[in-house]
Amino acid sequence: GGEYEAVAMSGGNIVASTQFKVGGKRDVIPNAGMDDWSKYSVEGLMVGGEVSYPNKADGEKFWVSGNNKQTPNLCSANSVSGVNGARCAMLKGASALGIFAAGNLFTGEMAFGTSFTAMGCGYARFGQKYTFTARPSALRVRLKANIGTMTHIGANDPLKDKEHIKGQTKDVARIYYCITDWRERHTVQGGMQLDKNTLWNPAEQSAVSEGKIIGYGLIDITENTDWKELSIPVIWYDTVAKPMEGNYSLVISVASSTYGDYLTGSTESSLCVEDFEWVY
Repeated sequence: GGEYEAVAMSGGNIVASTQFKVGGKRDVIPNAGMDDWSKYSVEGLMVGGEVSYPNKADGEKFWVSGNNKQTPNLCSANSVSGVNGARCAMLKGASALGIFAAGNLFTGEMAFGTSFTAMGCGYARFGQKYTFTARPSALRVRLKANIGTMTHIGANDPLKDKEHIKGQTKDVARIYYCITDWRERHTVQGGMQLDKNTLWNPAEQSAVSEGKIIGYGLIDITENTDWKELSIPVIWYDTVAKPMEGNYSLVISVASSTYGDYLTGSTESSLCVEDFEWVY
């Protein structure tokens, strides 16, 4: 869908040029504007109930979050000043029974422990099957951030009492995305029974046990910011993989507190996002 100019140079001078337009449309990310919301039922011991999520209709689960009966507004529809369209997704940390949960939104599935032995467990299963018709150069998103001071430090936080000090350390929000070639979703076990072996960071690894990470983009947000657009460039691990030829899935993950997996973060932090789109 873009218009381009190609030129031939000789001795610093343009000796020939032509213009052309690429046909087709950019690959669409479902409900990228975060305008459509519906309800779905969460199963889980102590946390089961009906919650909201940003999908057009019941049963559609491209986007999910850790919303549950105890913390139902980790991801919520909001019409804050300056929003494009009807609504955005607001991610905001919360505490239930003294346990911190980061505001979060991601593509994939979310499940909770349904037995006493798994009580307090959350299972974030990352990725949705996605067809790429072209190789993007970046992911653009519109956001608004309020970064608070950490109100909770988890017992398993590796930076506890070092870089992370309650009431002193500023929180950090994060947005990352991955283009993957996975056999199945990668599952992170978090909550009260964190399995550190399931944690992953696409900036530090080009694969997980389920398969390759083709490329990723990541940005940390450390300061308050009013609405603005950010383009997060793709960093390619695999420069050969072609659109339409792989078993690709798309991971987009947004969190108001980067260390939320360790139950660390701030209930004062919030991150609003909308208008996800590919840049070519």
